[in-house]
Amino acid sequence: MLGLDLKPQGETLARLLEARGRDGLYLYPETVVEMPRRSTKTTAILDTVLGRAQTRPGYRCVYTAQSGTIASRVLIEHAKLLINNGLAVESPAKRQHPDKIVFYANGGRERLEWPRLTGDGRIVVTAKQLEDGLVDPGRCVTVEDLDALEDDERPQVRQSAVWAVPPDAGAVRSQASDDIVIDEAGELEGQRGVDLLDGVLPLMDTRPLGQLVVAGTPGLVRAGMFWGLLEEGRAGGRHAPGILDYAARDSDDPTDRAVWRRVHPGLASGLTTMAVLERRYHRLGPVKFAREYLCQWPPSATDAAIDAAAWAEARVDVVPAPERVGVAYDVAVDDSSAAVALAWRDEAGVAYVAVEHYRPGVGWLPDAVHALARRRRVPVRYDRIGANLNAANEVERLRGVRLVSGGQQQTMAAEQLLVSALAEGRLRHFGEPPLDSAVEGAAWRLTQGGRMFGRRSSTSDVVPLVAAALALAQFDALPAPADLTVVRAG
Repeated sequence: MLGLDLKPQGETLARLLEARGRDGLYLYPETVVEMPRRSTKTTAILDTVLGRAQTRPGYRCVYTAQSGTIASRVLIEHAKLLINNGLAVESPAKRQHPDKIVFYANGGRERLEWPRLTGDGRIVVTAKQLEDGLVDPGRCVTVEDLDALEDDERPQVRQSAVWAVPPDAGAVRSQASDDIVIDEAGELEGQRGVDLLDGVLPLMDTRPLGQLVVAGTPGLVRAGMFWGLLEEGRAGGRHAPGILDYAARDSDDPTDRAVWRRVHPGLASGLTTMAVLERRYHRLGPVKFAREYLCQWPPSATDAAIDAAAWAEARVDVVPAPERVGVAYDVAVDDSSAAVALAWRDEAGVAYVAVEHYRPGVGWLPDAVHALARRRRVPVRYDRIGANLNAANEVERLRGVRLVSGGQQQTMAAEQLLVSALAEGRLRHFGEPPLDSAVEGAAWRLTQGGRMFGRRSSTSDVVPLVAAALALAQFDALPAPADLTVVRAG
């Protein structure tokens, strides 16, 4: 109908919406859809809606989005495609085209109306339209002929329609409909979205073949209508909504191009390209890009940065550290504590992290770092921020140790490296209380460039965890050990 190519993710979405049980009713009368920008989410939903209107006489659907203006714009775009393909006309031409879909542009109340049909599929026209030869006589019946019939002989006349309305419960309630589509639901935050959902759900009670479709990309906080429906869908259960969820995991690195390829369906289907996503990334920055193009919800202060179950699963018995390790230290922002950590990988690439020192204050740190680095003959990494700089100056004054400093970007990458290794089942630890406590209370902090373990937003001291992440990054940065060559003399 629209002249558009079918995309695999669009077909998947349509199959979810159209899935039916043995009773012929929808398996998912409530459906939640999370898909990134440029992945044909809105088009696939409206394709399905238009297909229902075309094939189910009397079908009616209300479409809304984050504003009435945007809902109207979306319906106008699809109406233009129908008009260009000869299936629809604008309302002034409706009398000359009784067999066409009619588009009404009403400034915020746009709608598409299908021809009026009788139960046996005949188009209802006026006698004048029939006389003018505007429709095949074998496909129609006149209004005058219907009016001449007795009430018990008159066939039921049904007309399909699709409306665009503002995201207001009153506006939606005023339109009797089979389906209700709430698009860009992530933008309907707080009580506004909750009120809209509470207002429209009762409308579905008397629609056996009705369906509520809530779709969007993540909002700014993990709360509200859209987040709640996603959580219900992800949890599953008998009464859970159907769900289609193209989303990055919390543990995923939003700067990793492999994550982009895995999450964004538009790349595999040719709907967009990596070059386009690269431009969007550099324009939006990692935080907003992750939200809109990877469907990765921003963390809140109450969300744990580390998966507790995965951390518990990663605990192993203590093994001695090898000679070749990564070493790093970190200091609390108020100098109340400091930690030194070690990290290494085994031959299979599995990472191990351990805390070498964790003590109150910071006066002890320079001597401890200096002694450890000299003994193991390795450089020591630290985050180049105020609390760590004084300790670095003291270590350098003692001489004989190379320090490796990094800024915010390097620290973010190191912390993501640790989280990703844990999520992939490639991280081990020894159940040390300082690390366990840090993990239990660690929360993400959003920055302009991404996210970090929050030093103030976390409910525990994350210093040991930061040191462990930096130590693992330092181990990975070490030069590969040189191969030994045996030379036989004589």
